[in-house]
Amino acid sequence: MVVREAGLRSGAMAGDVAQLAIVDYVLIAVAQSSPHQTEAVLRATFDAVCDLRMEGQTRR
Repeated sequence: MVVREAGLRSGAMAGDVAQLAIVDYVLIAVAQSSPHQTEAVLRATFDAVCDLRMEGQTRR
């Protein structure tokens, strides 16, 4: 017995991508509504994870 999941998987993946796109849109809207606060939060996040960077990796 052969089970074909290609159609179901592509449908599920399309739904996942759509949900992530909506989350991206909401986050961008929030970030644009308060750019100074967003910059401060992003800078604090970068500073917090900067030491966790593996050797040899460059900043993008």
